[in-house]
Amino acid sequence: MFNNSRFFLKITTLALMFFVPISCNGRGLLRRHAAVTSNAEKSIMVDGLERTFLVHKGKSCNSQKAPLIMALHGGMGNANFMMTKVTSLNNFADKHGFIVVYPNGTGGRFRRLANKRTWNAGECCGMAVKKNVDDVKFLSLLIDKMIKEYGADKERVYITGMSNGAMMAYRMMCEASEKITAIIPVSGTLALDQCPDGRNVKVFHIHGDSDTNVPFIGGSGLRSVSGHSHKSVPETIREISKNRQCYEDSILQIGRNTMRVKHCENGGDISLLIIKNGGHCWPGSQRCSSEVSAEKVLWKFINNAYDKDN
Repeated sequence: MFNNSRFFLKITTLALMFFVPISCNGRGLLRRHAAVTSNAEKSIMVDGLERTFLVHKGKSCNSQKAPLIMALHGGMGNANFMMTKVTSLNNFADKHGFIVVYPNGTGGRFRRLANKRTWNAGECCGMAVKKNVDDVKFLSLLIDKMIKEYGADKERVYITGMSNGAMMAYRMMCEASEKITAIIPVSGTLALDQCPDGRNVKVFHIHGDSDTNVPFIGGSGLRSVSGHSHKSVPETIREISKNRQCYEDSILQIGRNTMRVKHCENGGDISLLIIKNGGHCWPGSQRCSSEVSAEKVLWKFINNAYDKDN
């Protein structure tokens, strides 16, 4: 029988994430985009192609098995841009003791487009789709490498991504669910017709209701780079909810923002954070005015997701 009191406590705990200030060593707000010079680009061969990535292992990683966060850049971005300009995950990794890996997607044919990269998330985006690049295979092998060579915990593998990277996180959930604990897509929706697998993977989707690249309500968007007509956020949630036996949404107002949580009896729970007046950006970054820090929400969520299973 569903316990409403226990569920309310759970979503209230999630809600409290947003009101605890981010601090580091008592010096106020955590400094974003700290310069990192120790992360040399590395590579593996996949189907005859050299695939590259950056790794940051948190300074406080004391355990042989540390959580792994895979951070996927957006379309026309790259691993270094995701690491230094979009997120501050390295700072959080140093503070909390986890590993972050930033893979590179596929660049264009010409030199000026070589480092403007995309992921083959299914129907989107760019050169990766045109070349039918097997990014699921690349990211799966990269997860294996992180576990074998970097001490990542195979029971705590999380994928986040921005825009096209969020779409790729969904594809990994649908096609390589056995390798993933949870995904945290930001400003990107499902780019597959359906997702029959992946029901055991927990989801925390973050999306601005005023996104004009990947609109919350679906379509191509006024500022869409790919020109692709995207699934809406509600369509995405409906598709991934199939076979999970989810209850009706529980809704909380968190400041100006809205949290919707589906508790599912036959699969991982699905949470959706809707950023009021939020655009197509990473919450808490320099170009994304928001009372929410994506890094803080992400870290709290994955800890909660792991604790509930153990």
